[in-house]
Parts: sequence; C-alpha cells; structure tokens
Amino acid sequence: MEKNKVLVLAGTLAVSGAMLLHSDVVNAASTTGSATVATTAASNLQNGSYTATAKLYKTGTTNDSMMSSMVLPTANVVIKNGQAIITLQFKDLSTSDMVKSWIIDGVSAVKKDNNFNVVLPVSDLNKTLDSTIHVETMIGPVPFTETQPVDINVTDLKFVARDPEEVAAEEKAKAEADAKAKADAVKAAAAEKAKQAASAKALAEAAAKAKAEQEVDSKKRDQSVTKQYAVKLYKTGTTNDSMMTSMVSPTATVVTKDGQATVTLQFKDMATIDMVKSWVIDGVAATKSGQSFVVVLPASDLGKTLHTVISVATTIGGVPFSETQPVDLVLQAENNESVTKTDESKGDVPAQTLGHDVPLTAQLSSTSKLPNTATNVTTTAPLLAALVSGVLALGIWFKKVLR
Repeated sequence: MEKNKVLVLAGTLAVSGAMLLHSDVVNAASTTGSATVATTAASNLQNGSYTATAKLYKTGTTNDSMMSSMVLPTANVVIKNGQAIITLQFKDLSTSDMVKSWIIDGVSAVKKDNNFNVVLPVSDLNKTLDSTIHVETMIGPVPFTETQPVDINVTDLKFVARDPEEVAAEEKAKAEADAKAKADAVKAAAAEKAKQAASAKALAEAAAKAKAEQEVDSKKRDQSVTKQYAVKLYKTGTTNDSMMTSMVSPTATVVTKDGQATVTLQFKDMATIDMVKSWVIDGVAATKSGQSFVVVLPASDLGKTLHTVISVATTIGGVPFSETQPVDLVLQAENNESVTKTDESKGDVPAQTLGHDVPLTAQLSSTSKLPNTATNVTTTAPLLAALVSGVLALGIWFKKVLR
C-alpha cells in the first residue's frame, strides 16, 4: 500500500511539472511586450572565471518561467579569447534527465551530469538569449513530450579568477625572463670582471714599462758620456772662419749628463787665453779654467749655431787695448761630416806673417820692442812714430781676429 502511494505522488509531481511548463507557453503566447536586461559590457571582460545570475523568463516577457524552479539561479561563466562558456546547473540529476535537448541562441547545449554547457560569443552576454528546451518523461505508464521556448538572461558577472593557462603562460614567461636576466647579469659580471682584469693588466704592463723606461732614463742620466766635438768658429752671421780659429783648439771635449752638456774649449797657449777676459756663449758666461773656457749648455744645443760674444783686453807697448766682438760657434760630433771653410777676409789682413803656432803675446811683444841704442831726440822721434804705427796695426789685427 505504501509503495503505491509513493508511485502516485511521483506521477502527480511529474504531471504538475509538465502542466506548469505548458502554462508558461500559454502565458507567453498572450504576452506582446518584451524587455532586455542590461549586463556588464562584454568589451570590459577579461579572460577568466566568473559567477553570474541566470534568469529564465517566459518567452517575450520578464516573468519568471517555471524552469526557474528547476535551474539554480547562479551560473558559471568562463571567458577566453572572446568566447563565453556558460554553465547552467539543474537542482538535481533526475530533473536534468528529463531535458533531452536545450538549444540556446541557436547553439545546442551539452549535458554533463546535471549541467548544461553552451559556448557563445561574449557579445551575446549583453542580450536576452532565445532558447528552446525539449522535455521527455513518463507520467505513470504514459510517455510525455514537450518542446517550449524560454528566454535567458545572464547578468551580474563577478570576476573569480584569471584564466589558468594565461597565468601559467605569464609565470613561465616571467620565469624565463628572470632566468635570462640572471644569466645576463652573470654574463655581464663575468665580462666586467674580465674587462677589469684586462684593464688592471694593461695598467700593470704600462706601469712596468714606464718604470723600466724610467730606470733606463735614470741610468742614462746617472751615466756621463764623453765625446770629442769639432769646433767651428765663424764670423757672425756667416759661414766664414773667424780669426779666433787660430787661437782655439779645433777639438772640444763634451761631457753629457742629465740632458746637460759641459763643453771645454781649449786655447792653444796660456798667453793667448790670458788676453780673453770673458766669453759669453749662447747667453751663458763661460768659466776660465787653466788654458780652457768651460760652459754648461743644454745637450740639445749641440750641433746648433751658438751666438757668442768674446771680450779681449791687453796692453800694447804700455797702451791699454780692449775689444768686444761677436763670434758664431758650432760644435759638431766627430762622426759628422766636417766642412772646411775658406776665410775670404784673409786678403784684408795686413801683410805680416802670423803663424798659428806663434803666441799672440809673442806677436805683441815683438811689435812693441823698442831699440835702446838711441839716446838723442833725433832717434826717439822715428821710434815713437813706429810705436804708434804698430799699435794701430795691432788694433786692426785684433778686429780681424775677433770677427
């Protein structure tokens, strides 16, 4: 008896459900107005999972369909690349089993367990979706079949989570970027280290080279080099030999050290050098030392034409005589080619023989000697005239010598 009551109750519920569904169709047929429920703008929806409110209306109205009592009011929506996967869930499996097909917006929904899934463009979420539902069941022993239209609105979308594939792709890209950045940093650090090592090596090599060169230069400076230089004395501003050539040795001793050259110019005899009171060479006063004049000049001046000024003072027959004249000096290394110059002014020298080996003092003394045999005025006058003539001749000779 109890079993029969349960069967009767189940049949009654099934018939009631079918009648309610049928009443939706009847009521919809008499309704002329329709309305569209606004939803979130599709253009603002990013890929991901959403929850939404599912409203089922009698077709062409905003009145709840009896299907609302069978379907849960919350739908799940997954949006990806402009497509929306809408999942409508029935309250129980037995109810969903009565639904044999559900075409939503022209697309057949796929049944899985007590859910129906449909894939639509995201833009369709902004409008009322037309759907057709087909139901088949048994009312007692009698088969029951019904196909009816139902309007669907999916509204109030709320973002739940991002698309897992996008998240995974971003995480992968980030991990790859981090790994690349780390590798680049390691590579850059290694390159910088190598660069610094190369720079340090170059600096060390440069320092070692500079030190070696400095040591060589220091040794060179510490060591003195002595060489013989040919002495050329010219009339100033010319390349004609000066008469000073007959007084000075043709070879000078030059000692170079620390960029300085100590030049020793030797006269041929003491009597001649005693007449030379000063000799300024290239602006530097030479120092008399024995039979020589010594001057310190920059080593770079060797080989150049050096302008000099020589000052001579002596006494000729008791009469003081002094002369200052310019003379050009050139010091040439012994391995340089020597140029022999002809003194064009020799023809202007008074007719007298002045041998290079005869000291100048001897020439002066021979000129100034006076005979001591004459005692009267007649003899003294010619001698005095001869003395004056000798002084004048020697003055002319000195000028020739010094030029």
